[in-house]
Amino acid sequence: MGFTLIELLVVVLIIGILSAVALPQYRVAVEKSRLTQQMALVDAVVRAQEVYYMANGQFANDLSELDFGLPGGCTFPAGPGDLTWANCGKFSINYKHGSNCDVHGSNGTTWNTGSLRYEKRMTVGGCTGGSFCHAQTSDNVAQQVCKSLGGTNPTANALFSGLTRYTLP
Repeated sequence: MGFTLIELLVVVLIIGILSAVALPQYRVAVEKSRLTQQMALVDAVVRAQEVYYMANGQFANDLSELDFGLPGGCTFPAGPGDLTWANCGKFSINYKHGSNCDVHGSNGTTWNTGSLRYEKRMTVGGCTGGSFCHAQTSDNVAQQVCKSLGGTNPTANALFSGLTRYTLP
């Protein structure tokens, strides 16, 4: 006694349907988890920059001047002259030296790549504050991640073409 061909086909069909539904949701969950790690690190850099600004009247030009620690394994490759960035394996963070109000995190391994990015603006030194999620316009998973974080008001990204910017709560 064994299984009939129909029973085997039904099992294969059920597995196919489950994988078709579950795989995209799994990708969203993985990317959201990675973005949450970025967000925590970017928020720490922003808080450290704000403390530095209140103590010194200007923003720090280098991450080493700030009172916070990067996760193990982060490196500091050379970037454009006015940009500090750290490559932390599955994501990177960056900010412009001295005068920029925002810190960016990206799921790319260089300062200007990645389909999913997080931006946090400082609230001192004339900066307006705010949090934003940037998703590659052609990447449905990235778009879903930004929306799942409560992202609203999708607009074209003025700084990087091909990205949509969502305002986060």
